[in-house]
Amino acid sequence: MARALTETPMTMTKRLTGSRLVMAWAIAGLLSWSGLASAQADAGAQHFQKLCSACHSIGGGKRVGPDLKGVTERRSKEWLVKWIASSSSLVKQGDPDAVALFEEYGKLTMPDTALPPAELEALVAYLGGAQGSAAPERPRPPPSADDIDRGLALFQGSASFQKGGPACSACHHVSHDAIVGGGVLAKELTTAYERLGPSGLEGILKSPPFPVMARAFHGKELSAQEIDALTAYLQSLGGHAQYAQPRADGLKLLLGGSLGAGLLMALYAALWRRRKTEPVNQRIFARQTLGE
Repeated sequence: MARALTETPMTMTKRLTGSRLVMAWAIAGLLSWSGLASAQADAGAQHFQKLCSACHSIGGGKRVGPDLKGVTERRSKEWLVKWIASSSSLVKQGDPDAVALFEEYGKLTMPDTALPPAELEALVAYLGGAQGSAAPERPRPPPSADDIDRGLALFQGSASFQKGGPACSACHHVSHDAIVGGGVLAKELTTAYERLGPSGLEGILKSPPFPVMARAFHGKELSAQEIDALTAYLQSLGGHAQYAQPRADGLKLLLGGSLGAGLLMALYAALWRRRKTEPVNQRIFARQTLGE
Protein backbone atom coordinates (compact mmCIF):
# COMPACT_ATOMS: atom_id res chain seq x y z
CA MET A 1 0.00 0.00 0.00
CA ALA A 2 2.80 2.38 0.89
CA ARG A 3 4.51 1.55 -2.41
CA ALA A 4 1.34 2.24 -4.34
CA LEU A 5 1.00 5.66 -2.63
CA THR A 6 4.58 6.68 -3.47
CA GLU A 7 4.55 5.43 -7.10
CA THR A 8 4.02 7.91 -9.84
CA PRO A 9 1.38 7.16 -12.46
CA MET A 10 4.09 6.44 -15.08
CA THR A 11 5.92 3.97 -12.78
CA MET A 12 2.68 2.18 -11.99
CA THR A 13 1.83 1.96 -15.68
CA LYS A 14 5.21 0.44 -16.49
CA ARG A 15 4.91 -2.08 -13.65
CA LEU A 16 1.45 -3.19 -14.73
CA THR A 17 2.55 -3.36 -18.33
CA GLY A 18 5.48 -5.59 -17.33
CA SER A 19 3.15 -7.89 -15.36
CA ARG A 20 0.85 -8.25 -18.33
CA LEU A 21 3.82 -9.04 -20.55
CA VAL A 22 5.03 -11.78 -18.20
CA MET A 23 1.51 -13.22 -18.06
CA ALA A 24 1.23 -13.08 -21.84
CA TRP A 25 4.51 -14.95 -22.15
CA ALA A 26 3.33 -17.57 -19.68
CA ILE A 27 0.05 -18.04 -21.56
CA ALA A 28 1.91 -18.23 -24.88
CA GLY A 29 4.27 -20.80 -23.44
CA LEU A 30 1.39 -22.86 -22.09
CA LEU A 31 -0.42 -22.75 -25.43
CA SER A 32 2.79 -23.66 -27.25
CA TRP A 33 3.37 -26.63 -24.95
CA SER A 34 -0.25 -27.69 -25.37
CA GLY A 35 0.08 -27.43 -29.13
CA LEU A 36 3.27 -29.50 -29.13
CA ALA A 37 1.63 -32.13 -26.93
CA SER A 38 -1.37 -32.26 -29.25
CA ALA A 39 0.89 -32.56 -32.31
CA GLN A 40 2.85 -35.33 -30.59
CA ALA A 41 -0.36 -37.20 -29.77
CA ASP A 42 -1.57 -36.88 -33.38
CA ALA A 43 1.77 -38.13 -34.71
CA GLY A 44 1.70 -41.06 -32.29
CA ALA A 45 -1.83 -42.00 -33.32
CA GLN A 46 -0.85 -41.91 -37.00
CA HIS A 47 2.19 -44.09 -36.40
CA PHE A 48 0.12 -46.57 -34.44
CA GLN A 49 -2.50 -46.89 -37.17
CA LYS A 50 0.12 -47.26 -39.90
CA LEU A 51 2.68 -49.46 -38.18
CA CYS A 52 1.06 -51.21 -35.24
CA SER A 53 -2.71 -51.64 -35.60
CA ALA A 54 -2.43 -54.62 -37.97
CA CYS A 55 -0.78 -56.71 -35.25
CA HIS A 56 -1.79 -55.01 -31.99
CA SER A 57 -4.93 -53.69 -30.36
CA ILE A 58 -5.36 -51.34 -27.42
CA GLY A 59 -7.88 -53.04 -25.17
CA GLY A 60 -9.19 -55.35 -27.90
CA GLY A 61 -7.20 -58.47 -26.99
CA LYS A 62 -4.23 -60.26 -28.53
CA ARG A 63 -3.67 -60.39 -32.27
CA VAL A 64 -0.34 -61.20 -33.88
CA GLY A 65 1.24 -59.52 -30.87
CA PRO A 66 0.08 -58.58 -27.36
CA ASP A 67 -2.66 -56.15 -26.41
CA LEU A 68 -0.94 -52.80 -25.78
CA LYS A 69 -3.38 -51.38 -23.26
CA GLY A 70 -1.38 -50.41 -20.18
CA VAL A 71 1.94 -51.29 -21.84
CA THR A 72 3.58 -48.10 -20.54
CA GLU A 73 2.81 -49.27 -17.02
CA ARG A 74 4.40 -52.68 -17.62
CA ARG A 75 7.49 -51.43 -19.47
CA SER A 76 9.66 -48.34 -19.17
CA LYS A 77 9.68 -45.66 -21.86
CA GLU A 78 13.32 -46.36 -22.67
CA TRP A 79 12.67 -50.09 -23.09
CA LEU A 80 9.64 -49.50 -25.33
CA VAL A 81 11.58 -47.12 -27.58
CA LYS A 82 14.32 -49.75 -28.02
CA TRP A 83 11.81 -52.55 -28.57
CA ILE A 84 9.84 -50.67 -31.22
CA ALA A 85 13.01 -49.54 -32.99
CA SER A 86 14.47 -53.07 -33.20
CA SER A 87 12.97 -55.92 -31.23
CA SER A 88 15.41 -58.38 -32.84
CA SER A 89 18.35 -56.45 -31.41
CA LEU A 90 16.97 -56.75 -27.88
CA VAL A 91 16.37 -60.48 -28.39
CA LYS A 92 19.94 -61.00 -29.64
CA GLN A 93 21.24 -59.08 -26.63
CA GLY A 94 19.43 -61.54 -24.36
CA ASP A 95 17.11 -59.02 -22.75
CA PRO A 96 14.85 -61.24 -20.58
CA ASP A 97 11.61 -59.39 -21.34
CA ALA A 98 12.35 -59.36 -25.07
CA VAL A 99 13.23 -63.05 -25.14
CA ALA A 100 10.07 -63.93 -23.18
CA LEU A 101 7.86 -62.07 -25.67
CA PHE A 102 9.72 -63.64 -28.60
CA GLU A 103 9.09 -67.13 -27.22
CA GLU A 104 5.49 -66.45 -26.19
CA TYR A 105 4.44 -65.30 -29.67
CA GLY A 106 5.87 -68.17 -31.67
CA LYS A 107 9.32 -66.66 -32.28
CA LEU A 108 7.76 -64.23 -34.74
CA THR A 109 10.06 -61.23 -35.06
CA MET A 110 8.42 -57.81 -35.04
CA PRO A 111 9.70 -55.73 -38.01
CA ASP A 112 12.17 -52.97 -37.16
CA THR A 113 10.83 -49.41 -37.23
CA ALA A 114 12.79 -46.73 -39.09
CA LEU A 115 11.42 -43.82 -37.06
CA PRO A 116 13.63 -41.12 -35.54
CA PRO A 117 13.84 -41.04 -31.72
CA ALA A 118 11.38 -38.14 -31.41
CA GLU A 119 8.74 -40.02 -33.41
CA LEU A 120 9.30 -43.19 -31.38
CA GLU A 121 8.75 -41.19 -28.20
CA ALA A 122 5.56 -39.76 -29.69
CA LEU A 123 4.32 -43.28 -30.38
CA VAL A 124 5.12 -44.40 -26.84
CA ALA A 125 3.39 -41.30 -25.45
CA TYR A 126 0.31 -42.16 -27.50
CA LEU A 127 0.29 -45.71 -26.14
CA GLY A 128 0.42 -44.29 -22.62
CA GLY A 129 -2.65 -42.13 -23.12
CA ALA A 130 -4.74 -44.23 -25.50
CA GLN A 131 -7.87 -45.76 -24.00
CA GLY A 132 -8.53 -48.23 -26.79
CA SER A 133 -11.49 -50.54 -27.08
CA ALA A 134 -13.80 -51.09 -24.15
CA ALA A 135 -13.88 -54.86 -24.81
CA PRO A 136 -12.55 -57.42 -27.30
CA GLU A 137 -14.42 -57.52 -30.59
CA ARG A 138 -17.14 -60.11 -30.97
CA PRO A 139 -16.66 -62.94 -33.46
CA ARG A 140 -18.45 -62.58 -36.76
CA PRO A 141 -21.19 -64.96 -37.92
CA PRO A 142 -20.16 -67.90 -40.13
CA PRO A 143 -19.39 -66.73 -43.69
CA SER A 144 -21.48 -67.71 -46.69
CA ALA A 145 -20.46 -70.55 -48.99
CA ASP A 146 -19.93 -68.12 -51.87
CA ASP A 147 -17.53 -66.00 -49.81
CA ILE A 148 -15.61 -69.10 -48.75
CA ASP A 149 -15.32 -70.39 -52.33
CA ARG A 150 -14.15 -66.99 -53.55
CA GLY A 151 -11.56 -66.78 -50.78
CA LEU A 152 -10.36 -70.33 -51.48
CA ALA A 153 -9.87 -69.52 -55.16
CA LEU A 154 -7.87 -66.39 -54.31
CA PHE A 155 -5.82 -68.19 -51.67
CA GLN A 156 -4.70 -71.05 -53.90
CA GLY A 157 -4.36 -68.93 -57.07
CA SER A 158 -7.11 -70.43 -59.23
CA ALA A 159 -8.53 -66.88 -59.28
CA SER A 160 -6.25 -63.86 -59.67
CA PHE A 161 -6.18 -60.74 -57.55
CA GLN A 162 -7.36 -57.63 -59.37
CA LYS A 163 -3.94 -55.96 -59.24
CA GLY A 164 -1.93 -59.11 -59.86
CA GLY A 165 -0.63 -59.90 -56.38
CA PRO A 166 0.80 -63.39 -55.72
CA ALA A 167 -1.43 -66.18 -54.47
CA CYS A 168 -1.35 -66.71 -50.72
CA SER A 169 -0.44 -70.38 -51.09
CA ALA A 170 2.89 -69.37 -52.63
CA CYS A 171 4.10 -68.50 -49.13
CA HIS A 172 1.51 -69.92 -46.70
CA HIS A 173 0.15 -73.36 -45.94
CA VAL A 174 -3.25 -74.35 -44.54
CA SER A 175 -4.70 -77.71 -43.51
CA HIS A 176 -7.42 -77.95 -46.12
CA ASP A 177 -8.67 -80.87 -48.16
CA ALA A 178 -8.99 -78.73 -51.32
CA ILE A 179 -5.36 -77.55 -51.36
CA VAL A 180 -2.40 -79.83 -51.99
CA GLY A 181 0.34 -78.38 -49.84
CA GLY A 182 1.40 -74.75 -49.73
CA GLY A 183 4.41 -72.52 -49.23
CA VAL A 184 6.61 -72.64 -46.16
CA LEU A 185 8.18 -69.20 -46.51
CA ALA A 186 5.69 -67.69 -44.06
CA LYS A 187 3.52 -68.77 -41.14
CA GLU A 188 0.90 -71.54 -41.36
CA LEU A 189 -2.56 -69.94 -41.47
CA THR A 190 -5.07 -72.64 -40.52
CA THR A 191 -5.83 -70.98 -37.17
CA ALA A 192 -5.09 -67.40 -38.29
CA TYR A 193 -8.68 -66.21 -37.84
CA GLU A 194 -8.87 -67.57 -34.31
CA ARG A 195 -5.50 -66.03 -33.37
CA LEU A 196 -5.88 -62.63 -35.02
CA GLY A 197 -9.61 -62.02 -35.25
CA PRO A 198 -11.26 -60.29 -38.23
CA SER A 199 -9.75 -56.88 -37.47
CA GLY A 200 -6.25 -58.30 -37.19
CA LEU A 201 -6.56 -60.21 -40.46
CA GLU A 202 -8.06 -57.26 -42.29
CA GLY A 203 -5.36 -54.95 -40.96
CA ILE A 204 -2.57 -57.23 -42.19
CA LEU A 205 -4.18 -57.78 -45.59
CA LYS A 206 -4.88 -54.07 -46.04
CA SER A 207 -1.47 -52.83 -44.91
CA PRO A 208 1.06 -55.69 -44.60
CA PRO A 209 3.46 -55.03 -41.71
CA PHE A 210 5.91 -57.77 -42.72
CA PRO A 211 8.74 -56.72 -45.09
CA VAL A 212 8.50 -59.66 -47.53
CA MET A 213 4.72 -59.43 -47.78
CA ALA A 214 4.86 -55.64 -48.10
CA ARG A 215 7.29 -55.91 -51.03
CA ALA A 216 5.24 -58.65 -52.70
CA PHE A 217 2.07 -56.53 -52.62
CA HIS A 218 3.66 -53.12 -53.20
CA GLY A 219 1.46 -51.42 -55.79
CA LYS A 220 -0.79 -54.51 -55.82
CA GLU A 221 -3.03 -53.72 -52.86
CA LEU A 222 -6.02 -55.97 -52.25
CA SER A 223 -9.53 -54.64 -52.69
CA ALA A 224 -12.05 -54.61 -49.86
CA GLN A 225 -13.96 -57.45 -51.54
CA GLU A 226 -10.81 -59.58 -51.82
CA ILE A 227 -9.95 -58.96 -48.18
CA ASP A 228 -13.48 -59.94 -47.14
CA ALA A 229 -13.29 -63.15 -49.20
CA LEU A 230 -9.91 -64.19 -47.79
CA THR A 231 -11.08 -63.42 -44.26
CA ALA A 232 -14.20 -65.54 -44.83
CA TYR A 233 -12.12 -68.44 -46.13
CA LEU A 234 -9.70 -68.34 -43.20
CA GLN A 235 -12.64 -68.06 -40.80
CA SER A 236 -14.08 -71.25 -42.31
CA LEU A 237 -10.91 -73.16 -41.44
CA GLY A 238 -11.59 -72.77 -37.72
CA GLY A 239 -13.93 -75.75 -37.71
CA HIS A 240 -17.06 -73.98 -38.99
CA ALA A 241 -17.06 -75.64 -42.40
CA GLN A 242 -16.48 -79.00 -44.02
CA TYR A 243 -13.31 -77.75 -45.69
CA ALA A 244 -11.00 -77.89 -42.68
CA GLN A 245 -9.44 -81.34 -42.52
CA PRO A 246 -5.84 -82.29 -41.69
CA ARG A 247 -3.73 -83.47 -44.58
CA ALA A 248 -0.55 -85.54 -44.94
CA ASP A 249 0.53 -84.07 -48.26
CA GLY A 250 4.22 -84.85 -47.84
CA LEU A 251 3.81 -88.62 -48.05
CA LYS A 252 1.25 -88.37 -50.84
CA LEU A 253 3.50 -86.14 -52.90
CA LEU A 254 6.45 -88.51 -52.36
CA LEU A 255 4.46 -91.57 -53.42
CA GLY A 256 2.92 -89.75 -56.37
CA GLY A 257 6.29 -88.47 -57.53
CA SER A 258 7.87 -91.91 -57.21
CA LEU A 259 5.05 -93.54 -59.19
CA GLY A 260 5.26 -90.88 -61.89
CA ALA A 261 9.04 -91.29 -62.18
CA GLY A 262 8.63 -95.07 -62.49
CA LEU A 263 6.06 -94.73 -65.27
CA LEU A 264 8.29 -92.31 -67.19
CA MET A 265 11.26 -94.66 -66.93
CA ALA A 266 9.14 -97.56 -68.21
CA LEU A 267 7.94 -95.45 -71.13
CA TYR A 268 11.47 -94.36 -72.04
CA ALA A 269 12.67 -97.98 -71.90
CA ALA A 270 9.91 -99.07 -74.28
CA LEU A 271 10.69 -96.28 -76.73
CA TRP A 272 14.42 -96.95 -76.66
CA ARG A 273 14.20 -100.75 -76.83
CA ARG A 274 15.28 -100.86 -80.51
CA ARG A 275 17.96 -98.22 -80.18
CA LYS A 276 21.49 -98.93 -81.44
CA THR A 277 23.62 -100.57 -78.82
CA GLU A 278 26.98 -100.24 -80.60
CA PRO A 279 28.62 -97.64 -82.86
CA VAL A 280 28.12 -97.83 -86.66
CA ASN A 281 31.89 -97.89 -87.20
CA GLN A 282 32.06 -101.22 -85.41
CA ARG A 283 29.86 -102.89 -88.08
CA ILE A 284 31.90 -101.39 -90.94
CA PHE A 285 35.14 -102.62 -89.37
CA ALA A 286 33.67 -106.08 -88.92
CA ARG A 287 32.65 -106.34 -92.61
CA GLN A 288 36.02 -105.24 -93.86
CA THR A 289 38.16 -107.40 -91.64
CA LEU A 290 36.02 -110.44 -91.05
CA GLY A 291 33.93 -110.44 -94.17
CA GLU A 292 30.72 -110.16 -92.25
